[in-house]
Amino acid sequence: MPGMVRKQFYVEPRQDALLKQRAKELGTTEAELVREALDAYASKAVMPRLDPAAWQREKAFIEALTGKVSLATDRRKARMAKDTEGAQAPEAAKAREDAKAKRGWTRDELHER
Repeated sequence: MPGMVRKQFYVEPRQDALLKQRAKELGTTEAELVREALDAYASKAVMPRLDPAAWQREKAFIEALTGKVSLATDRRKARMAKDTEGAQAPEAAKAREDAKAKRGWTRDELHER
């Protein structure tokens, strides 16, 4: 087996049974099925890198919209405002208020109907 690297891993009993069954049906080895599955997964599985800071900013924005602001969020907002020197904060608040005024309803009100 030149060019191969030996790997050992654990599978659940149901996966073991499935692997054995498929290998028998296809007339191939379990190892070949695992290699094919890895190749198929690797060719399709392109996961974007997540930016935790972006998620925190999004959470703070949603909490500001819903009025559910926690102490931790207040601290994060203060840090973010300090980092950006509050340049966009007043504009964003005004945009949220304008949107709410134009809409005339809240999500909760829609669900109560």
